[in-house]
Amino acid sequence: MDRMKKIRFPQDPLQPFQTGQVWELDESFISIGDVGKLLVDYRHHKQKDIRGSSSLTSKRELKKYLTENKAVLVQGQRFGLLLHGTKKPGSSVRG
Repeated sequence: MDRMKKIRFPQDPLQPFQTGQVWELDESFISIGDVGKLLVDYRHHKQKDIRGSSSLTSKRELKKYLTENKAVLVQGQRFGLLLHGTKKPGSSVRG
């Protein structure tokens, strides 16, 4: 009787990419735009830069980058507050 070796793959600590996700890094944020079968469109926001640079890369490369930089998934509302300062949600600025 042949014994088959069991191959164990390491568990992926990151959640699957979804449109609208925001990942927090040390001094920046990454917001996920469109997610395809193999590619991810995302914006990298440096500190309080609302626009951020837009990029397209493979899911594998983005996961590697997020893992190496110890990224944390945050809520979208918190991301908006961090970008816009201490402004409360729902308040408007009139000028």
